[in-house]
Amino acid sequence: MKKTSIPACLLILSLAIMSCSVRPATDPPVVKEPASSSAPLETNLGEALNLVTGTQSRPSVYPSYHIEVRLNMPALSEAGKSVIVKARKLTADVQGRNIHVFYNYQSDPTMEGYLIGDQEYQVTDGKPQEVGVSPISTRWAMWPLDVVAIFAPSAIISQKSGADELEGRPADVYTADTVANPIQLQTLNTIGTTLKLFKGTIWIDKQTGGLLQTSMDYQMDISSLDGSMIVGTGDGHLELAISKIGQATVSLP
Repeated sequence: MKKTSIPACLLILSLAIMSCSVRPATDPPVVKEPASSSAPLETNLGEALNLVTGTQSRPSVYPSYHIEVRLNMPALSEAGKSVIVKARKLTADVQGRNIHVFYNYQSDPTMEGYLIGDQEYQVTDGKPQEVGVSPISTRWAMWPLDVVAIFAPSAIISQKSGADELEGRPADVYTADTVANPIQLQTLNTIGTTLKLFKGTIWIDKQTGGLLQTSMDYQMDISSLDGSMIVGTGDGHLELAISKIGQATVSLP
């Protein structure tokens, strides 16, 4: 599949999110959420996901959280002659550097694992087994890249549309709709994406600027392997939700 063309600014964002998912060498400091009386932060949509996942030098703005990601991605078939939709699902509890995660990719069996400090465990027959190398940490490091390919362009065109409350937290709401606002599609085309249609909503935590939730529907052209032709157009969908902020805990059973 020929990857969506992403301009320099989005490529930098993608690389930043890749680095944010790698576990830091030392335990991150405990993050205290700002008091409700604190002045609201200036929202940067392009940074919202990064603030949740954290980086090697900066922990997540949430001391702990539960995350669920569902992504349907249009892609080129193995034969290279048609468009298929790849389904991916991730569910995880995150507490600092400790992570308990479930992956479900396409028809593969669900994979469960733990990242506890620098050690990883893959659950086999209901029991976590210590492993030196497994897909657990690799997939955890890479999943934001699948999301950012859609989230980053949306951050450019979305506009503030209201306020809401999620998980008891005040949230700013941002929306984008290329059908209702054709100029947004022109913007996406200008920056080099192959998106044909986009409609989505983003909820941002007012206290921290971190992402709370997003729901996005999109349509994109899929090119041949050599990029010489458009094989077809596929429909995609992204759902991401953060919950149990400050309440999720992770430890080996």
